[in-house]
Amino acid sequence: MPTATKTAKIKPASKPVSPTVPKPTAKTTVTRHKFNGNVIKIVGEKAPVRENSRRAEIFALFKDGMTLNEFLASARKIRGGAPDVQIALDKKYIELYN
Repeated sequence: MPTATKTAKIKPASKPVSPTVPKPTAKTTVTRHKFNGNVIKIVGEKAPVRENSRRAEIFALFKDGMTLNEFLASARKIRGGAPDVQIALDKKYIELYN
């Protein structure tokens, strides 16, 4: 009867670590939106979004004389934020002033 012989498994050589790999750095906060002004003025007659949508609900939060931070705080409760302000500015529904 032939006997089975075990063959030794050869591990592949590991890659040498390069000494030029930079150390990880801490993440920095990135400001995605920068607005000129901090007080909201409604200039559009009707919200430029589909009625009864979540965005229409967010646009209903805009009030004349409201500060931008007040709007953002109330919009966050219903998953809104700075992108909604940018959309309203682009659609000429609101303007910001100081």
